[in-house]
Amino acid sequence: MVATMTDRVLRTAPVRCGGVNYAFDSPLSKGTAAIRFMSKYPLWQIWKECRLNSHPAVSSAGTQYHLHQTIVRPHPAHQHYFGNTHMKGTRPVQAALSKDTDLSKTEETRAVIESMVDGLNDHRISDIGEFFSEAFRWMGNTGCGTKNGLREFQDNWQKPFQAAFSDKVCIDEARLYMGEWAAAFGRQEAIHSGSFMGIEATGKKVEIRYMDFWQVKDGKITDNWVMVDFPHVMAQLGVDVFNGEGWEAYDRGDRQPPRPF
Repeated sequence: MVATMTDRVLRTAPVRCGGVNYAFDSPLSKGTAAIRFMSKYPLWQIWKECRLNSHPAVSSAGTQYHLHQTIVRPHPAHQHYFGNTHMKGTRPVQAALSKDTDLSKTEETRAVIESMVDGLNDHRISDIGEFFSEAFRWMGNTGCGTKNGLREFQDNWQKPFQAAFSDKVCIDEARLYMGEWAAAFGRQEAIHSGSFMGIEATGKKVEIRYMDFWQVKDGKITDNWVMVDFPHVMAQLGVDVFNGEGWEAYDRGDRQPPRPF
């Protein structure tokens, strides 16, 4: 983003916006130059804050001219807030599990995952081993647990899940395949027909959001990393597991999010 510069010079004291100080320096020469927006607050909000506090940057003469043609930068005391510092220590290795995947296996992986999801939608339990290895690991988020082996997956996930939710339909909204790896996110639509997290059956239709990462070897799923949004399900059933402290309050504007200092 560029702005036309003139030879006018403006130097002001810092202005505070959202608990952070900003310094304003006007351009020092004619021509054009990039305006640096390092702030997490938009320029108009800093402008509003200046006006409310009768800041020198918004004096009566050339007010809008000054602010819109100044370089906006954080005050040195708050420079760290804007991510100008780098992480400490050695950067961790990324994607170690999938970096050496065999890309020639992509279509085989696709076929296994597509058939498995069809099997789940047919509510298969006893013969679901067609798609999963005996040593299959299902690794879920807190509240869902970790299932080691096909039998635990059947007994400690599939059966309790289908006892709590009937008429369930799994809908992957997006899928990705790369070699022996696959990923998806989506939703299950179901009826709350049994006890779930201490909540007795309500008969309500609920949406159960999820994300899955699978690893497939020799035609069967060996590992499944899972996130299932149980708090969202419970909210649909009238229970707030966050007791009003969920960060959605920031999104609604009910509370001001804290800032790191």
